[in-house]
Amino acid sequence: MFGSLRARNDQQEALRPWAPAHRLLPAASHRPRWAFTLVELLVVIAIIGILIALLLPAVQAAREAARRTQCMNNLKQLGLGCLSYESAKKTLPPGHIQNSGANNQCNRGGGLYENWALDILPYIEEKQTWSLYHFDKTNDDASNALAEQTLLPSMACPSDPNPPQLAYPDIYIDTPQRVYASSSYKGVGGRAWGNAPSDGAYWDTYQAGAGELSLADKGPLPQIMPISNCPMAAFSSAPVKLKNITDGASKSLLVGEYTTVTQPTGGPPPTSRSAFWASSIYGNDVGNIALPYACKGNMNSATCTSAIASTSMLIALDPDYDKCIAVLSTGGSACKRSFAGVHSGGGAINFVLCDGSTRAFTITMDLRILASFATISGAESWELP
Repeated sequence: MFGSLRARNDQQEALRPWAPAHRLLPAASHRPRWAFTLVELLVVIAIIGILIALLLPAVQAAREAARRTQCMNNLKQLGLGCLSYESAKKTLPPGHIQNSGANNQCNRGGGLYENWALDILPYIEEKQTWSLYHFDKTNDDASNALAEQTLLPSMACPSDPNPPQLAYPDIYIDTPQRVYASSSYKGVGGRAWGNAPSDGAYWDTYQAGAGELSLADKGPLPQIMPISNCPMAAFSSAPVKLKNITDGASKSLLVGEYTTVTQPTGGPPPTSRSAFWASSIYGNDVGNIALPYACKGNMNSATCTSAIASTSMLIALDPDYDKCIAVLSTGGSACKRSFAGVHSGGGAINFVLCDGSTRAFTITMDLRILASFATISGAESWELP
């Protein structure tokens, strides 16, 4: 009986799908094989590439937006520093001070002392750097080198293609040369006349355009010339007070950006066309918005409109110095003493105004409007776009 039962069980076991014969096969033979074919891999790679191509511009735009915001914040702090200085001293800081040149005579670069950026250091939490500067000494005195060679994050725009460095200013008029800390911002000297006969109608020079400037062109941070034997003394012998800003603090530019994508070659140390926050030499710490001289006295005229187009004066706001100087080969000081930014592909420049607010200005706007906002008492009728 037991033998017949065993035989029956053996028969039934043989009919089962999990019979011992099947269980002896390798277990791996029943596992599905997960793998991509070559075509599938290529499709996945292509999809990933498309996603990266779609996302990369958005990531870059987000990063540039963050850099632009930081740049605006820096300008905000510089503006508040100037206003805090005014609250303590009852005047805005000087653009820079020039007492006199050799033998008490007016000359190019003689007797230069501190500037607006040096004066506001205690008000932007840089008192230690401020304490290194000897305000009774000239700007190029050897005792001031340590302060002037300090790289300050608050003076650098993250979008600037030229990171802060120690370099020889491309505009340097004294010998021997020495390096300064580069930066991204300039104070607003005022409205200038880019192709005036003297080529000196700017607010950062003792020349004062040999009479080509007027008080209506003055900005908030011009050069201060306290001695009477130089032309600029007639227009700017003392720093600006807030009550002098009759155009309105919200309609007067205070500090703006400057950069260029083209630089001289050579070094080390390199020579740079960047701004230099601690250098009081013209074009390094103070900028101007230049108009053609034909616009003087008749900015609303067709003659002025034609002159802006024919002289290509707008090129001075382009962040490419080489391009600017190629176009403005005469009256090239407008390229050295201007403002420029790389935001929006080089089409916008950030400024802080005299009320502490910040704003980006496009370089496609009417140049006369921007030049008018560089003045403090021009009584122009323009409005911000």
